[in-house]
Amino acid sequence: MESTYQTRDVLQNELPPARPRSLNILTILTFIGCGLGYLGALLGMVFTKDYNTQRREMEDALDKMGSSGFGRGMIESQLESLEKNRTYFENAYEHRYIIFGSLLVFTTMCLIGAIRMRQLRRSGFPIYTIGELAPIAVTIALLGFSGDGTWKTYMGYIIPIVFVALYAAQRKYLTRD
Repeated sequence: MESTYQTRDVLQNELPPARPRSLNILTILTFIGCGLGYLGALLGMVFTKDYNTQRREMEDALDKMGSSGFGRGMIESQLESLEKNRTYFENAYEHRYIIFGSLLVFTTMCLIGAIRMRQLRRSGFPIYTIGELAPIAVTIALLGFSGDGTWKTYMGYIIPIVFVALYAAQRKYLTRD
């Protein structure tokens, strides 16, 4: 008796498409960034102090240091930034609970979006994009565009935009619903 049955791998048609290397790297970087985001939010909440306390602590540190040195120059620079951007630091302290809550929500959105895109699901991109760009709007609304006036503020605006653009370039690989 002859069989016309063809042997074939039953799972062959069910295998997910291969994840592109660039998408893999982006999601790994996003996972690292989310971990740092959670840590930063928690540390910021615990260690944020009002303007007068920050100023007093920096002045005390300057008094304890010698008349010169790298550490003294660094603290003097921080004290100058504190004085120059007093409104920013006062607003950051006043809105610390809103900032903390929004950081947790938006970091979680980035994490969920990256997980979904790692699974090649299209729905991950808008979730991730909102999670990356909404904190910029919240920060500008609460603290102003220039932030504390340092390069860190502007990098905080540029890096999320770059990551959204990099993920947008990977959307063609997001084939699942």
